[in-house]
Amino acid sequence: MSAFRKIPWSTVRSVVFITSVIVYLVFTFFHFQMLEPLLSVLAVMAILISIPKSGKSAITFTLLFLGGGTWFLWQTGASVFEYILSFGDMLYLLSLFAIVPVLAIPIKIGRYSEAIQLFLERKKRSDTQYYGFITVISFLMGSFLSLATVPIMYHSIKNSVEKWAGKQTNKFVLSSIIHGYAVSVAWAPVSGVLGVVLTITKVEWQNIMLPLWGISIGGLGASWLIYLVIRRLGPRFRLADGGVGHSDVMKEGESEIAVALEPDGAHAIHPTMKMVQIVWAIALLIVLVLTLNKIFLLSIVLIVTVIALPFAYGWSILLKKGSHFVKGTSSYVKDQLPAMSEQFAIFLSAGFFVRALNESGYHHYVHQCFVELNHGLGGPAFLILLPLLTLSFALAGVHPIAVITLLGESLNPVLLGLSPELLTIALTGGAVLTFLIGPFSGTIGVVSSLIGKSPFHVAGWSVWQALGFFLVLVIALLAY
Repeated sequence: MSAFRKIPWSTVRSVVFITSVIVYLVFTFFHFQMLEPLLSVLAVMAILISIPKSGKSAITFTLLFLGGGTWFLWQTGASVFEYILSFGDMLYLLSLFAIVPVLAIPIKIGRYSEAIQLFLERKKRSDTQYYGFITVISFLMGSFLSLATVPIMYHSIKNSVEKWAGKQTNKFVLSSIIHGYAVSVAWAPVSGVLGVVLTITKVEWQNIMLPLWGISIGGLGASWLIYLVIRRLGPRFRLADGGVGHSDVMKEGESEIAVALEPDGAHAIHPTMKMVQIVWAIALLIVLVLTLNKIFLLSIVLIVTVIALPFAYGWSILLKKGSHFVKGTSSYVKDQLPAMSEQFAIFLSAGFFVRALNESGYHHYVHQCFVELNHGLGGPAFLILLPLLTLSFALAGVHPIAVITLLGESLNPVLLGLSPELLTIALTGGAVLTFLIGPFSGTIGVVSSLIGKSPFHVAGWSVWQALGFFLVLVIALLAY
């Protein structure tokens, strides 16, 4: 008995989270119905052990979802067994969140972050060029690494920018990263937001990929244009000599760069080649997802969840660092996976709430409200309102994915007279807005923790970019 008491709670969370993911995947692929009760019990356990390690906002909404769902099921006279079986609906998304971060391991062991830093420092650039470069790389990395992009990019480029930006370093670097990463979630196969929307709307990713990619690129272009306008009207980031040269960097930290080039006295990093490798990796991942989707007719969330680990391991093997990957994966499971407590608490409780709402029959009233609103405003205006509605709930403290889950389950495209594709674009676009300026989104939360600033302070950095993206989204909705 004393041996169990010595087991750290972080280990318990890791075991429960990983077991939940494994059982879910086995249940989904092999249709072992006998595993359904176990899956629900694991979901309940995950919520219970996650609540004590969650923030106040996460705990509040978790309890609201649990309380609301319990009330709905009580109205139907559900038994205790039926109550427990109502848990586990969001494990498909949590499986993605738990597995996708391993894609960051080849980035670390392959020294790609160092390559990004060297790429920045090898020639003189203006702050406008820095902004464009950082947003593009953040966009690419976000298409592959999801939220892991933010800390990796920040630690890769902070020192380079600090040499000329000084006190403005954190704001310049992190706002640039946010502006590039946020728009990538609209189309990337590793995007949890997109996975939820596609699951809800029953739209195939390959059928909507190009329009979503176009919206992402449009949002990226709008960010550049807005930055240029603001820079002209009131420049906040001035360089002493209009740029920073490679020779200047070497004078300030020659030994550091030398170490980055040849840490073991063997092979130098070739920044351009590393950037090309990242692009090839993203292209290969997309081709794999599309091919497997066509062959097996599985959702992209499930496909990415299954191939992420072997894909990352294969990449590490090509880098001749397979053992490093195994150690990195072990470290991730031990140290980082337990930190997913808030995601497990909020999403599993939100999934329970939605299931209970549907089983109680009260979802028909919600459907009717949206139908009336759609008829009153008209289809185009209703679609434009949806992203703002998503943002409004997110600003009130509800996680964007939880918002989209609640809204999406209440929106029936057939009853609304809208195409599922348009609904997908509207909901995904709303999520991008929350990633840009939602103080309770994962993006702003990570940035806030990195620099110790209030999430509301950080959210204010991207207001104009959010407006620019919204205009791009409105154009896309009206033109589609």
